[in-house]
Formats: sequence, C-alpha cells, structure tokens
Amino acid sequence: MAKLRDQKTPGKSARVGLAPISNVDAQILILGSFPGIASLDAQQYYRHPRNAFWRICADALNYSQSLSYAEQCALLLKNNIAIWDVLSSCHRKGSLDSAIEISTAQCNDLANFFHTHSKIQRVLFNGCAARRFFDRFALPALPKNCAPQLLTMPSTSPAFAAMQFEQKSAIWRLALRDSR
Repeated sequence: MAKLRDQKTPGKSARVGLAPISNVDAQILILGSFPGIASLDAQQYYRHPRNAFWRICADALNYSQSLSYAEQCALLLKNNIAIWDVLSSCHRKGSLDSAIEISTAQCNDLANFFHTHSKIQRVLFNGCAARRFFDRFALPALPKNCAPQLLTMPSTSPAFAAMQFEQKSAIWRLALRDSR
C-alpha cells in the first residue's frame, strides 16, 4: 500500500484511505471518518470482524450476510448507495477516530464527488466523528446549491458500545429504506 509523506508532520507517514464505492445513480452516500487498520490492510471498507456495518446493511436491504465483499458492494450500488470517507489521509496510531491527528488530516474532494453524483439526496455519517470531520473540512468547500439531507447515524464500530446491535440496526434500516 502506498503511503503519503505528510508535510505538516515531518518524520511521520500518513495512511491513505480507500477509493469510493459509487455509481452516478447513487442517492445515499454513507461517509465514515477514515478506515481502520483492518480495512486498510484488506483494502475493503468495514473489515474489522466486529464492525456491524455489513450485518446492518444485510438486515436493511434483505440480503444474506454470507455474501462476498464484492457481492455486498454490488448490492449497495444496486440500491443506489455509495460509500466513502471524509478523510483521504491522516496519521493515526491504531484505529480509533479519537487517535487521528487533526493537523495531519486531509479531506477527500467531496465537493467534486457531489458534483459528479448529483442524485445524492442523503448523507449518512457513520458516527459522530465522521460528521465532525465533514463539518470542519468538507462543508465549507461545498457549493451553496449542494443541500442533501445530513443524518448522523450510530457508529457501526465495535468501539461504540453505548447502543446494542438491534438498536443500531433499526435506526440504520429506517435511514436506508426511507429513500428506496
């Protein structure tokens, strides 16, 4: 995996995130903050074995949890759902969002993404950190006419243990099904 030398923090290498999973018909964009180590190593979104993201999607979209990663991604695309992260790169020890060094954070080009994906009506932030990073780094760069609905969802990360899986899944299910 290519590493990016961060100019703001000499001597430290920033990890580089993943490309978006999207098509031009996407109506929902799910934004995380930045992939964890397991996801970066596998080059697949939400690969930590205890992350509930794919279980929640399977529940909301009525598909089998035993599908391959490629099949899961294809089903999201079929349902006009895109995935990306707010940050394109950052330095972070471990996988916790709280460990992201803000001075090293670089934002993905979300303004261009919204321009090329003009059907997006709703953005679902996978946790509060994704929303905070979006508000700080991406929102100021968005065109004034870009006005999708912004919803902060309960994080699917195992680090967010304040809510049981069933509660998280019910909230996500409503947000994912409401636009179909």
